[in-house]
Amino acid sequence: MAGLALIGFDRLREELQRAQQALPGGIEAEFDAMAKAYLGFGQGNAALYRLMFGPEVTSATRLHTDPRALSTFEIVVELLERGQSAGIFRKRPVQGQAAACWAQMHGLTLLTLDGLLLPEKVGANAVEAALEALCEGLCC
Repeated sequence: MAGLALIGFDRLREELQRAQQALPGGIEAEFDAMAKAYLGFGQGNAALYRLMFGPEVTSATRLHTDPRALSTFEIVVELLERGQSAGIFRKRPVQGQAAACWAQMHGLTLLTLDGLLLPEKVGANAVEAALEALCEGLCC
């Protein structure tokens, strides 16, 4: 199971890298493209995504500190570092910012997969609004 989960991290990393390279519109556009790629990966690979983060993997701590899993997270850290250096993102501990991004993206992905982003509860464009709020929180 852990081996399959690592394949998932490889694929997620590839999706994030593809999103980074496809959009030469600056840090904020890159952030938005990567966020949408993350959501798209989760939606397009629901069972694999749930395995990557679910209780089925018995050694979750070891799995999430494997270089293949860490490399996916490091893409986000690197983007945040570049954004801070460029004066676009607030100067804060970058790993805290990355944890906030991951938490929000993971939550949005699971809520979408579970069909819980109900318009009558969170509005018609909940994902877009949440991504905008996240980016605004990061930006100076």
